[in-house]
Amino acid sequence: MEEIESELREKFGLNSYEARGYLALAASPMKPKELATAANIPMPRIYDILRALEMKGFVHQRGETYVAESPAVALKTYLLGYQRSVEKAKESKEASMTRIVELLQPVMAAKEDFSQEPVLLRGIDAIAGRFFEILGSSKDVTLMVRKALKVKGVFSEYLEAFPLSGKRIRLLLPSRPGISERDARLLSRLKIETRYYDHPVLDMMVADELDVVLGVPERSNDEPFSAVALWVRNPSFARSTRVAIDEIWDESAKRKGRA
Repeated sequence: MEEIESELREKFGLNSYEARGYLALAASPMKPKELATAANIPMPRIYDILRALEMKGFVHQRGETYVAESPAVALKTYLLGYQRSVEKAKESKEASMTRIVELLQPVMAAKEDFSQEPVLLRGIDAIAGRFFEILGSSKDVTLMVRKALKVKGVFSEYLEAFPLSGKRIRLLLPSRPGISERDARLLSRLKIETRYYDHPVLDMMVADELDVVLGVPERSNDEPFSAVALWVRNPSFARSTRVAIDEIWDESAKRKGRA
């Protein structure tokens, strides 16, 4: 029961008294005083705990006795409520995002930095954010994937959510391990050109003749979400990098890798 109590606290938002109270009632319906003794809940707290459990959909009252809801019902009710709260929070954040962008973007544009100094991006969120920005402003993007396969879900979400019409997206994948049939269907549906290369050296993105993002190998940390990348906005460097990656593209195979 300790494991279940821990799960109820950590995953389903119950505090210790609520979790113990629900588990005790799951064994047998009880009156408040009986529950306080059985679940080791201080009597002054028992009615607050029962009201909280009622509000969260874990118990109901039948006369003077309290009865536990079926865990299938109680936990599903919690998840539905949690989903509604997440969606509501998302709507609120999206509205705030729109307002902030409208107010702040003109200020940022007026002070746009045209420095060509490399920028170090630390963490998958920073890299994904830059990927999103570059993808939005570019027409011709080539990606070489190696370590990023481990976090493909993050970038797949961007590709699926982003309008790719009018853009040319090319993807160089390692021959081994191959991608799944599901991933292959996604790439086909998004009209992303795909080729396979036997010896990918780095994760790399070249966009138009302006932006290059290079994955930086970290020997000390193989955790993909701790990734580090170098972003360079330099037309000369981007052109020379595109020439090199075009040569790799021309030499690469059109065959599908092995899953």
